[in-house]
Amino acid sequence: MKEKPYMWMEIIQKKDRAVVYGYDYYPESSVLAGQYRKNFIESFSGCIEAEEAYPEAGMGHELLQPENSFDHLEGCDE
Repeated sequence: MKEKPYMWMEIIQKKDRAVVYGYDYYPESSVLAGQYRKNFIESFSGCIEAEEAYPEAGMGHELLQPENSFDHLEGCDE
C-alpha cells in the first residue's frame, strides 16, 4: 500500500471519511522548497479501516497541520 516513504503519516477524520496523509518536503524545484508537503494517500469510510490499512499512521487533526510560509517570495510582505 505504501508507495513512497514519508517522514510521518496521519489519519484525519473529515466529515464521514477518514483520510490518510503522508508528509515529506517540497523538492528544490518548488517555490516551497524545504517546507512540509502534505500528500493524500487514501480515504476510508472510518478510522478503524484506515488504522488497519496504515498501522504506522497516527491520528491527527486538521487544526494541527503544518503551515507553509510564502515570506521568502517577493511581494509577500504586504
